[in-house]
Amino acid sequence: MDATKPTPSSPVPASSAGQGAQKKSMKEMTKKERRELQEKQRAEKAAQRQAAEAGGANKAKKPTKPTAQPKTVSNAAPVVAAKSGAAQRNPIDEEYPSLLAHLHVAKGTTGKADRDVHPAVLTLGLAYAEHRVCGSNARCVALLCALKTVISDYQTPPNMHISRHLQTYLSPQINYLVGMRPMSVSMGNAVRYLKYEISILDVDMTDEEAKTHIIGRIDSFINERILRADEELVEHALRKIQDGDVVLTFARSSVVEKVLLAAKKRNIDFRVIVVDSRPLLEGKYLLQTLNAAGIDCTYTWINGLSVAMASATKVFLGAHAMLSNGAMLSRVGAASVALAASEHRVPVLVCCETYKFTDRVQLDAFVWNELGKCADGATAGVVGHLADHLLPGRPEHLLNGPTESPVKAMLDNPRLKLLSMVYDVTPSSLISLVVTDIGMIPCESVSMVLREYKPMMQQ
Repeated sequence: MDATKPTPSSPVPASSAGQGAQKKSMKEMTKKERRELQEKQRAEKAAQRQAAEAGGANKAKKPTKPTAQPKTVSNAAPVVAAKSGAAQRNPIDEEYPSLLAHLHVAKGTTGKADRDVHPAVLTLGLAYAEHRVCGSNARCVALLCALKTVISDYQTPPNMHISRHLQTYLSPQINYLVGMRPMSVSMGNAVRYLKYEISILDVDMTDEEAKTHIIGRIDSFINERILRADEELVEHALRKIQDGDVVLTFARSSVVEKVLLAAKKRNIDFRVIVVDSRPLLEGKYLLQTLNAAGIDCTYTWINGLSVAMASATKVFLGAHAMLSNGAMLSRVGAASVALAASEHRVPVLVCCETYKFTDRVQLDAFVWNELGKCADGATAGVVGHLADHLLPGRPEHLLNGPTESPVKAMLDNPRLKLLSMVYDVTPSSLISLVVTDIGMIPCESVSMVLREYKPMMQQ
């Protein structure tokens, strides 16, 4: 019988295994044997298809040699996969590692706006993309002010109610801003609040009354949840600054800046250490403000963190958001500052308003993040901008010296890409206390605040 002969697709040493697999029915085979049989049949069809396309259909019907067919089959599948993969390649993978291909890449100034986007939103989007508006509070207030202008100029179409159509009209405005730069947690909470207020509008209201009501609710959100919340937060934080303290802070946080300025007005004798990092160097602006107020300051880059931390007594950090697991999402470098403070046994106090609390949970900075900008404002990933980080000013004697420097070799390497991530995640174990507008709480209580205060925050 032919069943005793080795199959053409099986090598001679493994003929006995091939015979056993063919004698069995599909139900009697194990899962591994069925998979091997399916792969072998699939490979044979691919080999015959290649032979037919080359004009050798008659050769494909003849059994090939046992030692030659595995080579043909193993080469056929990768060729087909390579062709299909080349057509479906993600353009982000060419710029960033595949590990980070899921992160949002902002369009920046190259993004095209829909025709329904309001001019005020266009102006704000450019300010976001050029980083002229930075910080969670500043970005949220700017967004709400722009939406006030949009709502004021909005005209309800005929036979439509404002509560039904206004949310549809606001969608392209929000989408454009997200394309220019990813939305912050504070902005997301404010937009959800606005949509909630629109959804509960009284159907008996006229359009003008409805717009006046919505604009009033936006003003109330800004005053109560941001401005007045900052005032309450500052009062709580001042209880933690005493005479003789050396306060270390990282980059620039608007609420931390208010705390330090208020402490100076209370005539508290303290000193500030500002730790800064590239590419934005926000700490320089904080340093100018504190110096103008007459506060004794020390400025250092993050590479001098360990030396600066040795003389610090407290660390104040601003937060982009507080996650429900107690972790803090903040500017990249904040986690390093908190870790250094933990090693030196210096308490870390995080200043964060409750409207920045979120149900999101992150254990690292790679699940969600924003790909930032280089020192000159170009999108991160461009090799040439690495010198702006490593060599401020690009000294010519290092780049164009008689002998090639290691930095120049790195800049000339086309496989090297610069990655600039905006945020990092600080675990709750490194945070001593969270100062909020409702008081000072441990970071583990963030989830409780979300559960208890969320219904009140929507009103």
